[in-house]
Amino acid sequence: MLLPCLILYCFGITAGSSDFKNKLVSRKLSAETHVLRIETEITAEHTGNAGTLEYTYLVDKHLQDQLAYIEAKSDVKKLQIKPVKAVQGSRAFSISLPSAKAGPKIKFVVKTTFSRAISARPAEITQAEKQYVQFTANILYLSAYPTEKQETLVVLPKGEVLAYEEQPGPVKKSQRGITYGPYENKSAFSEVLGQFNYENGSPFLAITSLKRTIEISLWGNVAVEDRVDIFHYGAALRGAFSRLDYQRGIGHHASVPALKSVLPASARDIYYRDEIGNISTSTVKKLYDSTEVELQPRFPLFGGWKTHYVIGYNLPAHETLFRKGEKFALKMRFVDYLYDDQVIDEMTLRVILPETVTNVRLESPFEVERLLDEVEKTYLDTSGRTVVVVKKMNLVEEHIQEFKVYFDFHMVNLFREPAMVITAFFLLFVVIMVYVRLDFSISKDKSSELQLRVQALVNEVLSCHSKRSALYQTYEDVVSTYKVNKENSQFSNEYRKVESDHKALNQKLSTLHAKIRELWSEGADKVQELQNLDSRYRELLQEGVSQTERVLSGKITKQQYQTSDADIGAKKVSLIEKMEAIMESL
Repeated sequence: MLLPCLILYCFGITAGSSDFKNKLVSRKLSAETHVLRIETEITAEHTGNAGTLEYTYLVDKHLQDQLAYIEAKSDVKKLQIKPVKAVQGSRAFSISLPSAKAGPKIKFVVKTTFSRAISARPAEITQAEKQYVQFTANILYLSAYPTEKQETLVVLPKGEVLAYEEQPGPVKKSQRGITYGPYENKSAFSEVLGQFNYENGSPFLAITSLKRTIEISLWGNVAVEDRVDIFHYGAALRGAFSRLDYQRGIGHHASVPALKSVLPASARDIYYRDEIGNISTSTVKKLYDSTEVELQPRFPLFGGWKTHYVIGYNLPAHETLFRKGEKFALKMRFVDYLYDDQVIDEMTLRVILPETVTNVRLESPFEVERLLDEVEKTYLDTSGRTVVVVKKMNLVEEHIQEFKVYFDFHMVNLFREPAMVITAFFLLFVVIMVYVRLDFSISKDKSSELQLRVQALVNEVLSCHSKRSALYQTYEDVVSTYKVNKENSQFSNEYRKVESDHKALNQKLSTLHAKIRELWSEGADKVQELQNLDSRYRELLQEGVSQTERVLSGKITKQQYQTSDADIGAKKVSLIEKMEAIMESL
């Protein structure tokens, strides 16, 4: 599968092209996963005047749309890099090198990462088949400057290699990979494209949409939530999925059974759910410097399949929020480590700041698109909270870097919402007290007042009758004691005392009866009936005392007394039931 495309440009080179010459270029193309990474080690010679050096780095035309990340380093120092106008149709970046005089060699490394540059070939496989992929690479180093010597190493994963580029030579295949070169004295803009087709069982996952929300609470908490739409863009599954075969190990190499996310070490209250609800098939492992969360979806992800889930957690504010006076700074990761070699097509970051913040400023480690700020209202908010909204396309693992949000906040506003709650409760209690104590009616309601007076009198009647019912039991106790000890003097004293209490209650009930008759005639009749029943009950009590005295004096037999006592007891029960019924009706 040879696509040689050697292009030699003899003119049309930019003005800066004559300032450098590539003495030695060593490239490493890593295609072991679904993300293509190219590391280019460049030893260049400056041929121009002394001063700030601007080296133009070109991206291969067939990969420039898939470029996700680029960085340049010299030793351990990170070099400034910025996009410039395209050169000969290729995306170009200007790298600021340390100042130097003409002649000395400068050594630096450029690392580029490409997403979706590797595609599945064939595009569909069955559950039992292996996944093969294909990508196109430039065998030579595309540069705006001539290159004296260069070498390219293509690293592929372990497995079967169906095809690879065998020209231009020399080409050497080893356990490390496929080595092309060394090639010498290549002109600027030289290019040779080659295709590689090989076995690759790594998960071809891409997050099509990530909505990340960070909410700051100055009471000591920072809440983070990621809403993830994830898609497997590897070889699509052809045919039906067999759970039985999957449990036997068939199909594991081309599917994704679980994802491993790495969260901050202080993450707590971690949750993982989808549209149905909470997903319990997840494990959390606390490490020294991080928190590992293994997320297992409800079904394994095969090619062409997708899923949606939400993962969130809380962080202590003192680890991410810094304060100096009334100036605050939030320092957090732009994106979390969601899975190995992550690819994110589109991401929206929302940072919800406290209410009444001012002078909001965003500082990002890479270029992002800041949208218009939004306003979000939550509990007890009045004007709403400022929301910083940021959008970024085509992110990879290298974008896991920290960003900062600066803002001003007056600490007196921290107690505004608690004061609102306290004031609201205080006013509520005041209103209730005023409402229950004041009469807001324009004129008095005579019927309501009459009902209240009657109800008060009825309550007194009920209270008196309850006391009188208790005296009935006292009567019975006195007679029972008399039967046992046969003390006439003691019986007479106790009986007179109970009679006195009973008479006092009857007098009070008579007074209440007279008052009720003036207001409620029907109720007065019921009270009168209650009094009549009480009189009959007293007669039965006296009859019982008389029978007791007669049996003790021997005037009647014990059998006659028991018969008479049972008859009197039955009549008492009947009278008590009638009195209780009247009390219920009142």
